[in-house]
Amino acid sequence: AGVDSIEHCNDVTTEVAREMKERGTFRSPTLCALRGITEHPDEVPGYAVKKALDTMEMSRAGMRRALREGVRHVCGTDAGTPFNPHGSAPREIVSMVQWGMTPLRALQAATANGAELLGLTMAGRVQEGAEADLVLYEGNPIEEIERVLSPTLVMRAGDVVAGTTD
Repeated sequence: AGVDSIEHCNDVTTEVAREMKERGTFRSPTLCALRGITEHPDEVPGYAVKKALDTMEMSRAGMRRALREGVRHVCGTDAGTPFNPHGSAPREIVSMVQWGMTPLRALQAATANGAELLGLTMAGRVQEGAEADLVLYEGNPIEEIERVLSPTLVMRAGDVVAGTTD
């Protein structure tokens, strides 16, 4: 039946990455889930920390292979896992860059690629006639990806929902 996306997708061999690229299957690495557990070892059960640490290196290697083979990514967080609340997409974008993705590709994973995966043809990009959801930052997140952690303005359907236009 085909697979549109694989979430977590930690154990990516070169062969799997090539197959994903050929079929157009998106990869969602959900790095926030692993980091939320490994960065709080005193507050998460030991078995979960061990599993996350064991998975971490496999996931890093899988990320390198997927990027090298040209697999397209989407931004997913697996929100609800320890220390990984809803709204962590900006943290996921930063993590994807820290793990080897270019800032532009990470932003595309969170916008245009995600919209494409969901079949939203008029979302995820800035163009005439598209849905007017925008996020503005002080500075350029392509040059400093951490800027995505502090938006100055958020618009939904053309209306300001956070920040000000001053």
